Formats: sequence, structure tokens, C-alpha cells
Amino acid sequence: MAVDTPVQAQAATTAPRERYRFTRQVYHALIEARVFDEHSRVELVQGDLVTMAAINPRHASAVDRLTNMLAAGVGRHAIVRVQNPFGIGDDSEPEPDVQLLKPNANYYAGRHPGPAEIYLAIEVSPTTVRYDREVKVPLYGTAGVAEMWLRDLNVDALEVYRQPSANGYDSMLRLKPGDHVAPLAFPDLNLEVAALLPPAEPGS
Repeated sequence: MAVDTPVQAQAATTAPRERYRFTRQVYHALIEARVFDEHSRVELVQGDLVTMAAINPRHASAVDRLTNMLAAGVGRHAIVRVQNPFGIGDDSEPEPDVQLLKPNANYYAGRHPGPAEIYLAIEVSPTTVRYDREVKVPLYGTAGVAEMWLRDLNVDALEVYRQPSANGYDSMLRLKPGDHVAPLAFPDLNLEVAALLPPAEPGS
């Protein structure tokens, strides 16, 4: 007759442990209870509270450039939103660096926008490229965000994701300095990829 060793017996009786999955409702309750404040850089992604990377000067510069160019180009035809959340289902509230939103009379004062109200979401990635590419790109695509740009500051590239589907996005273009790009919703807004790249030298 076979006899379990102590290690085998322990393995047989130990159930796998599961992570606690936060909902947007619980997340908002934590914010209301001031568990997080304006200095807490966290976002809710698929039920997990994820710490966002600190914003270094080059990251901030890239976000400012994108914001100014988009705002100048779309005028009142869209809302340019910076580092604010949008809702995906019951368990995600990511905070892209920049969003182009459909116009709303109250500027979404009563709720966060949903994926169908986003023309374009942009993530600027100096240190989180892999996470953004492997987690946020498919998350945004499966949720139905029409277009996403991933600005990779490490290799001076812009990845343009379009055609959202159950697999994420069915189309990806990788653009470099010298190329031009326009959001699908604003085809006349022709932007130079090189102009979206902040200078590498401090103060330049």
C-alpha cells in the first residue's frame, strides 16, 4: 500500500490561493474613504490595483507635446483629457496618458467615459512598454476603444493600433521619425512623429 510522504500529503490538502479582485465600485469606495489621495499613482486593471510608474521629465514632455498638438488640431470637436480614467466593465479603470473623447456637454462630470466614447487613447511608455503592450493594448482593443497609440520613448517609435477585436487589435503600424500620423477620427490632423518626441538632453 502506497503511503503519502508529509510533503505529498500537504500538497494534496492545500488549495490554490486566489487573488482578491477589486471591482470599480469597491475601488471608488476606497477613494472616497481616502485610502488613496491625489498623490497615489494607482489604476484598476482587470481587478488588480496596479502601481503606475513615476513621471520623469521626458515622459511629461511627451505628454505635453501630444496634448498641445491634439488640442490645437481638434478644437471643440473633441475633448482632450490627460491622465484621467475611463471605465471598462466592472473591473477596470485605466488612466491613459492622453485621450481624445467624443464631445460631452458636461465634460463627463457625472461619470467616467466608456470605450465607445473614446476616439483615441495614448500611452507614453519610458519604462512600462512591455506591460502596456501585453496588457493595456489587448485590454483597450477587446473593450472596443477605436484606436490606441503606444509611444515608446526608448526606441523613438510610435505604435498605432486599430481595428479593435476580440483578440485586441487586428492592425498595428510601427512609425518612426520621418513618418506622419493622423487619428482615424481626424484624418486631416497630420502629425509628424518626430515632433512628438521630446528632446533627450535636459533643457534642450
